[in-house]
Amino acid sequence: MHGLSGFFRFEEPNLVIRDARPTDDVDEIRGVLGGAAIYYARTPRQFTVLVSLCMAAPRDAHARKADTLAKLRARHADVWVASASVDGAQPVAHLIPLSLAWIDECVVVAAPAQQQTARNIAEHGKARLALGPTRDVVIIDAVLERLIGVADVPEDFAERFTAQADWDPRRAGTEYAYLVLRPRQIQAWREENELAGRTLMRGGAWLI
Repeated sequence: MHGLSGFFRFEEPNLVIRDARPTDDVDEIRGVLGGAAIYYARTPRQFTVLVSLCMAAPRDAHARKADTLAKLRARHADVWVASASVDGAQPVAHLIPLSLAWIDECVVVAAPAQQQTARNIAEHGKARLALGPTRDVVIIDAVLERLIGVADVPEDFAERFTAQADWDPRRAGTEYAYLVLRPRQIQAWREENELAGRTLMRGGAWLI
């Protein structure tokens, strides 16, 4: 969504409204392109109405949990990993993408043990993780359960990571380590109408 020549433009690739007509609130519908409805509005009020028209019904908690687990179990999945270090008196944020595996109810990532993110998590024992695009968000607050060097990793654990991530840190160098992160809180939502009920896990226990 963005401004265009005085209009707000909204594209919803998964929605086609066949019988929509311009109204006082929806200034104009310019057409359909490639199966995606494209709308234009002149004011923020009109734009808000457009968003509400195009917003899918909220998922229930069971559907959100299933969708979240599907993301966590997907092959070749990646996750944004946020951590922080302290430079003097000021915290310094760090954010990097890493391959993930979902093993025994934990998010497992791998990185060089001396990399900033790995050092931050090892020092502070926690990280915030994010999956999905901005309209299909999963946010995970996790604690470090253990850090395993590639020289010490059990064979079965390493093979499970490699099977999902399609990447074997053992072949990347002896400096790599697996960071096993246990979720304490998980939130998932798409649009504004899913903000209520977005918390799926609290205190390490699923609420569903």
